[in-house]
Formats: sequence, structure tokens, C-alpha cells
Amino acid sequence: KYFHIQFIMCELVPIRVELDLESGKLRDCFLWNFDDPKMTAHECASIIVNDYGLSSMFVTRITESIQQQINTHMNVVPFVRSTISNSILTINLSIRVGEIFLRDKFEWDAIDQHITPEEMGNSMVRDLNLPFEFGPLITHSMIEQINDHLKTIAQVSNFNNVI
Repeated sequence: KYFHIQFIMCELVPIRVELDLESGKLRDCFLWNFDDPKMTAHECASIIVNDYGLSSMFVTRITESIQQQINTHMNVVPFVRSTISNSILTINLSIRVGEIFLRDKFEWDAIDQHITPEEMGNSMVRDLNLPFEFGPLITHSMIEQINDHLKTIAQVSNFNNVI
């Protein structure tokens, strides 16, 4: 059976969780669907703490980090995206999964939603015959770079009331 996957436009926020632990560093990244009200930052933090077997004392710190990243994104990116007319940037991918290292560079229009970063990530995985783990990592990296680019535009354009 073949399934058609329909991509629904939603506001995805790239989230990074980085913690210094006694045993080393914890680094995780994922995309937060701002348009999905089913999960709160606190619930997500609790899941992360549970999945990694961390002390419950980390829930508050992770919750605050997630919420801060969501707030920063939502205060800048949608406004800039709706204000500018053209924004081409260079996406640089440098992703390692196990022994496979993906390095790629291409131009991307930060405001054109004709093809989404999710579709691009899945297409690259399929076209390059990469393990499926690369798809979300490509998508996360692309969205993070697009958002950083839009935030820079906001700073340069002096959108003081937004930043």
C-alpha cells in the first residue's frame, strides 16, 4: 500500500535542549508545532526528563527554555515573514548520523512556502537514499537557519517593536 502524506502548513519552531549533566552533556532538538494545542511546554519537558531518566528538577529549566524559544520565534519570525517580499539565503547542512555524514549547500527562499522544509528533508532522504533519521534533522536545521535569517533581517531592518 502507498500512502499519500499531506503536509499541513503550521508554524514549526525549532527547539534545542542542552543540559550540562554530571555524566556529560544532553543535547536534543525537535520541532514544536505552535498550532497544536495538545501539548504544553511543561508536558514536553516532563516527557524529555522521563525519556532520558533525568531528575524531575530539570523539568522547570527545560520548560523555561522551550517557552523562551517559542516566544522569541513567535515575536519575530511570522512578523518578518509577512513584512518582507524576498529573502533568499544559503542553507548549509552538516549532519552526522552514525557513520554517515551529510554536507550540502543550497539556496532557499525563506518566505516562499511552495515547498516546505519538511518536504525538502524527506525528498533529500529519498533521493540520496539516506536513513530516515536524517529527515527530521534536515528539517530542523533548515527551519533553524531560516528563522535565524529572518531574525537577522528584523535586527538589521530595526523592527524594534518586534525584537
